[in-house]
Amino acid sequence: MRSVTEPRWSQNCRVLRSHRWYDCDVSESPGTEKLSATVPKGLAAQIRERAGRGNVSAYVTHALLRQLEHDRLGDLVAELEQVHGPVTDDEVAAARSEWPQR
Repeated sequence: MRSVTEPRWSQNCRVLRSHRWYDCDVSESPGTEKLSATVPKGLAAQIRERAGRGNVSAYVTHALLRQLEHDRLGDLVAELEQVHGPVTDDEVAAARSEWPQR
């Protein structure tokens, strides 16, 4: 069982204001707010098992931050596509060819 102790998002964040993409550090937000979410029982059990006793809030906070980061990256891609046009299949293939093969 893995325990959440020091999440990566606790490090300083990067802000790229020109593209309205913000990766905010949680420590910059004063206080906390209690939220309620309804999830399937099986998912809740997996979260508790993964997070460890007393760490569910930290685990869920980390997951929400990751989702926000993903959403903001999608916003950035959409904005860049408006400015530069969509990425072509040839450009994707060329970029993939530069990455190591798995």
